[in-house]
Amino acid sequence: MNSDSLPETQPAVSAVFPQHQLRGRKPTLWELTIWAQAIETMLAGGVPVYDCLENLSGPALSRTMNAFNDLLRDKLRKGHSLAQALSSCRIPYSSMVVHMIEAGEESGDLAKSFAQLSRFLSDRLTFRNRVVSALAYPTLVSFIAFAVLLILLIRVVPSVVSVFSEAGVPLPLPTRALIAITAHLRQWWWIHGFIISALVGWFYSARRWTVLRNFWAAVLTAIPFAGPTINLIASRRAFTALTDLIHAGVPTLTAINLAAKLSGNYRAEQSFLRAAQQIRHGKPIVQSLDECGAVPVSVASVLRAAEETGDLAAGFSRAAQLLAALVETRFNVLFAVIEPLLIVVMSIAVAMIAFAILLPVFEMGNLI
Repeated sequence: MNSDSLPETQPAVSAVFPQHQLRGRKPTLWELTIWAQAIETMLAGGVPVYDCLENLSGPALSRTMNAFNDLLRDKLRKGHSLAQALSSCRIPYSSMVVHMIEAGEESGDLAKSFAQLSRFLSDRLTFRNRVVSALAYPTLVSFIAFAVLLILLIRVVPSVVSVFSEAGVPLPLPTRALIAITAHLRQWWWIHGFIISALVGWFYSARRWTVLRNFWAAVLTAIPFAGPTINLIASRRAFTALTDLIHAGVPTLTAINLAAKLSGNYRAEQSFLRAAQQIRHGKPIVQSLDECGAVPVSVASVLRAAEETGDLAAGFSRAAQLLAALVETRFNVLFAVIEPLLIVVMSIAVAMIAFAILLPVFEMGNLI
């Protein structure tokens, strides 16, 4: 974009929302999705990019989005392309966004690139909301169950068991074990909280380590039923990204490399990267993806048929749709099983506590 064609009367970004106000913050996925959809609509109506960004600034938006738009306008005034401006910002799926916009600028059809970007971000947002809403009830039930168990162990059990101790009744092994657990929790609960917090913090900071990522991917994959579901989710994310990137005009090899990073699973990422290496050395695309384990068995035939007809982009799109349907089916089954499973686990835990408390009562009856 030529900077001479941009308005000179616009205030510098530091005059409204300084660049440092964006530091440490980034637009949320929801904000970025709305932003992309709004720009797509304005570009389709013939509005220039700079004017689109200016129309999106105002008091109705969050401070972060105003700073984000002003920073992009400042970069455009200095002669940068929109892709270059976006590359300097911390945004969700930044590599994906930059490459799609760059492809649109090179082809001269930026509106099409924003249409594909809007579709991709909307799909990710819908999928994330689906997972969050499905996990909300099991998470709430688990939290309540854990809180009830803690109250039973820390408050109720010691009061009841003290009656047996004062009566001189010999306590059976389950009751003594329950007393030991409650005494430990009452005295050292803060150590357990510290250890759990430290482990969570360490895992969060070390999640980029290759060894840890490989180990975690292996552990998740080994879980019955959940492991194959996680693999399907990774494949769905990768093929959805691959479809949108190719439709936006991004070269296939670059799209495969980006899709690998967006899969969200270390093993799936490595499979796509190995396939990209083979494609770079001249192997057919579908054959490389299949040999490296990047193509699920359920969609391999679809991709082979698409490659034979010469419309691989349509094959990737169809594969993404099939994987989305498979993931939805597995989600419905998985979340239908989680709720009764939580109830069963909670019932067993309460039954064990009740058994340990009532066992001395039965022995007292025998003594009488």
